[in-house]
Amino acid sequence: MIVIESFKLRTKRFCLFYQFEKMWILLTAINVIATFFIIRGSLPPSLFDNAILKFLFCADDNIDTTLYNIAISYFAAYIFYLIQIYYPERKKTLNALLSTRTSVRNMSMWIYRFLFVWDMYKQDDNDKETITGAKFETVYLKDDTGFVYKVDRENFKDMVSRISESYYDIINCPDFQNCDYSLRRLLLSQDIARSIERMYEIIVEAEALDDSGALQICYSKTKICALKHDLEYLEKLFDISVSKNYKITTDKEDIEKIEERDKKIAEVFRQNRTWVKVLSQNKGN
Repeated sequence: MIVIESFKLRTKRFCLFYQFEKMWILLTAINVIATFFIIRGSLPPSLFDNAILKFLFCADDNIDTTLYNIAISYFAAYIFYLIQIYYPERKKTLNALLSTRTSVRNMSMWIYRFLFVWDMYKQDDNDKETITGAKFETVYLKDDTGFVYKVDRENFKDMVSRISESYYDIINCPDFQNCDYSLRRLLLSQDIARSIERMYEIIVEAEALDDSGALQICYSKTKICALKHDLEYLEKLFDISVSKNYKITTDKEDIEKIEERDKKIAEVFRQNRTWVKVLSQNKGN
């Protein structure tokens, strides 16, 4: 049986994040006030003969009707705002969330893997936020779902490419370019692909450092924490779940399974190398 994933892309839940939702809240609040003046200036009598209701909603026949006329105009403008601005903006943002959801999930997954391995490879001074050295080694990661992933120097570098590919797929998506400003700012405020590339470059540079600690490379924990915070918020916005908890496994069965899987993948790739080459050329054209 094929399990179809169920997810909900909502904007009202994050009404204090999206610009168009915050504008909707403001204009709706003003419209409530306008509706009050419309009711107060209307001719029909109150449904209940109550002194408080009369004071609030019944105006003198000779009172100035300027506020009433302004309220009527605003109410009409509010209806046109919903039809012409709010719902189109909401639809554009929902389309962007749907179109880029898979890429956001892939990017988040690879970033979490990358950060775990990066933290493991580096040798640092936590107090000074400096890296004194780095050591590349082959390890086997296991996430909280039981999935095992092999990481060596080549795979670690490949993570950077996968992150960059997913990130640029997102920001170059036409739907994303037309979505709400706050969502675009979240993903464009820092060049995530370039940040990851720089972190990789730091590790490569640190590998050449000697063990004396005389030479050190600075890095920013604040930026890494900010990146993780943004990823957590993206998970909520896009209603995705990504494994964050990784550990190093030395289980012989796990390692044999991943090695056997990699051999099969390599064999399939070898057998279809010509077809893959043609497909790559067509994609480039």
